[in-house]
Amino acid sequence: MAAQASPTKSERIRELYRQGKSISEIARELGIRYQRAYNVLVNSGLHKPKSKKGEAPEAPKVDPKAYTEFIRGLDLRAVLLEQIEAQVKARPEGRLGFEISLTPTDEHPRLMDGGFSAALRFEVEFLVQEKDGGKERTFGYIQAVWRGVYSSRMKPSKAIYALFAHQNLPVNLWPYFRVQVDQLTAQMGLPRLVLPAFKTVR
Repeated sequence: MAAQASPTKSERIRELYRQGKSISEIARELGIRYQRAYNVLVNSGLHKPKSKKGEAPEAPKVDPKAYTEFIRGLDLRAVLLEQIEAQVKARPEGRLGFEISLTPTDEHPRLMDGGFSAALRFEVEFLVQEKDGGKERTFGYIQAVWRGVYSSRMKPSKAIYALFAHQNLPVNLWPYFRVQVDQLTAQMGLPRLVLPAFKTVR
C-alpha cells in the first residue's frame, strides 16, 4: 500500500485554523512567520480582515468609466526598491518548492505634485519537503518592497486606489521582483527560480 503524501504547509495552516487556533498560534506551532499564515488564510477565504468596527470590509465599488478614465491619465515615472531582505537558514535536501505573497503597504496613496506613489511588499518563501514524504519546512526567503511613482491627471478616491493597488499595481511592479528573485537565488547558491508571469483575469 502506497504511503500517503504529507500535507503541505498551506494545508496545515488551513487545518489548524479550522480547529480554532489563532493565526499567531499557527505561526508559532509551524515555525513560520505570522504574515505567511495570514496570507494563506486570507487568500483561501477562511479569514476575512476586520475593519475598525470589527466587521469584514466590503469590496470597493468603482464606476468602470471612472476607473478607465483614471487609468488613461496614469503614467509610471519611476520604480524604487525600498527594502530587500534575503536569507537561507540551511542547505535543503529534499523536494523543493516555494510560496509567494504580495500585499499593498499603504492604505492610501502617497500624494505628490502631479501624482502619487504606491508600494507592494513581495515575499517568496523557499520550502523543502524532507525525504521519504517527511514534513514540509521553510528554509529561506526573499522579501522586498517595490514602489511605483506615477503621474496622474486625477487624485484617486479610496475605492479607486484600493482597486488599483490589487489589480494594476502588481502588474507594474511584478517584473522587477521577478528579475530580482532570479538573480538572488543564483547568488544564494540555490537553483535559479524564474517566477511565472503575473496575469490578471477580467
